Amino acid sequence: MRLLISLLFCFFIFLNINSQSFINITHQPVGNSIILTYDISDLKQGMLVDVSLYCSIDNFKNPLHSISGNGAGERVMGGKNKTIVWDVLKDREDLIGDKIEFELRGLAYNGNEKENLIIIDNADKNIILNKEQAYSTISGTLNDYINYAKDLKDAFLSEGKRSMDYRDSFNKLVSAYQTYNKAYLVLFKQRSSYENYVNTFWHDEFVTKDVRDLFEYTVGDVHNVYILTLNKSVDKINEINSSKNKNSKKINEEKKQLLNNIDLQSAQLEKKLEELEKRINRTLIKLSQ
Repeated sequence: MRLLISLLFCFFIFLNINSQSFINITHQPVGNSIILTYDISDLKQGMLVDVSLYCSIDNFKNPLHSISGNGAGERVMGGKNKTIVWDVLKDREDLIGDKIEFELRGLAYNGNEKENLIIIDNADKNIILNKEQAYSTISGTLNDYINYAKDLKDAFLSEGKRSMDYRDSFNKLVSAYQTYNKAYLVLFKQRSSYENYVNTFWHDEFVTKDVRDLFEYTVGDVHNVYILTLNKSVDKINEINSSKNKNSKKINEEKKQLLNNIDLQSAQLEKKLEELEKRINRTLIKLSQ
């Protein structure tokens, strides 16, 4: 087991939603631990905060476990001088790097009524009060994603060939590509928050796992494997359109090969999107019950 050797840069993403905020954050490595201090401002009387700490070592996917102090856990009170101590070597063999980011996340709730949770989320500007609001947010993002993904696939099928010769078709393809990317970024940035919502309001580890698996399939299988490959075609089409010798034998061969690849990848993506839509529907049915 290696000791904590260096921690050159730490960045904290903190809350600033409505009146509650994590402010005055400081941090320093001490021995094999990292000590974080902060204040919670403007927390209403009778409210407590359930505070978790996340780290970029796993892309902020899971909360750090080996933390202690009066600034960590389920019943953190508002005010100054909150402290979190992370015992690094209980969770990892080392922590070495030029840039390691941390993220504080808080659940504010009525201290006398734990069921009335208010989710404070620095990535989502809405405050989620209950299961119904959480379901509406999650289902909206998932439905937007699958619809725009299908629109992108259709755009490649209908405009892919024409986009190599006609600027209006290329612009339609770029528009579908940009709209999809916006929907994807919302899903990608919010997926940890959505898992948090499900874990908080549904109290069912199997449902939480279903949601996590759905996001991993969407990001890992559908986006990274298929859609990213198709999206790279947009740059290649633009390169061909910008060529001075658009009608040369070499360019025509490149266009033919690119079109074959687009047709093949679009057909593969169509099957993946059909499977994804089934998974989304199954998950949303579980969440609606």
